[in-house]
Amino acid sequence: MEMNYIKFGKGERTMVILPGLSLKPVTKSAASVKSAYDCFNKDYTVYLFDRRSDIADSYSIDEMAEDTIAMFKELGLKDIYLFGVSQGGMIAQVIALKAPELIRKMVLASTTSAFKTGAAEEWLSFVEEKDAKKLTQAFAKMIYTPGTYKKYKPFLALIYKDMNEEDLRKFSVYAKACIDFDVTDRLNEIGIPTLVLGSRDDKLITVEEMELLQDKLPDGEIYLYDGYGHAVYDEAPDFKNRIMEFYAKNNT
Repeated sequence: MEMNYIKFGKGERTMVILPGLSLKPVTKSAASVKSAYDCFNKDYTVYLFDRRSDIADSYSIDEMAEDTIAMFKELGLKDIYLFGVSQGGMIAQVIALKAPELIRKMVLASTTSAFKTGAAEEWLSFVEEKDAKKLTQAFAKMIYTPGTYKKYKPFLALIYKDMNEEDLRKFSVYAKACIDFDVTDRLNEIGIPTLVLGSRDDKLITVEEMELLQDKLPDGEIYLYDGYGHAVYDEAPDFKNRIMEFYAKNNT
């Protein structure tokens, strides 16, 4: 199995980040990730796992979770403070169902227990057309607020010009996995303390989906921002502080 990850920080606690669906592997931006999450360096040793890269034309969220659990066990990770973003949050939910003994606390950001939006179908149409430019622009417009999109727009060309057919194929496989995902009826089995974070202005995941997620979790809390997009985790200045406060709460 080929699954890349990055590791940083020197803290005694273990934190794992599962990023969302992306156009390119997140581990290729390791320096940016380390900089963005450097506030965790003192108290946590942080791991970020990309998706398995050696994949066939079908790869479910359930299989992603199983492969990630295998990596946890291979690296000896336990008592994990798990942070799942968007599709990473879907994977985190399945991990919490399959291997709850490995997880201490969990934060689910901009995610759902059942993916209902039609955005994935639009993205897949651009993949079929082999139009990396349209895919990149549509993807960015969906997850960012207009101001953030405008800020990042000059960098989008660097992404789509670097995408090849294999990148498009893998994105398609990962995106199709979202369409088939639904663990709503099993959320009551997840007893791990969980914080749901998101934005009321998310164009990809609805407020109702996030509230349902929190409501069905036996030990779930929720905080929703106003004025940010799906990528509230990148846009809200206090987002990481909320994660840290939740992780630290009631710790002995």
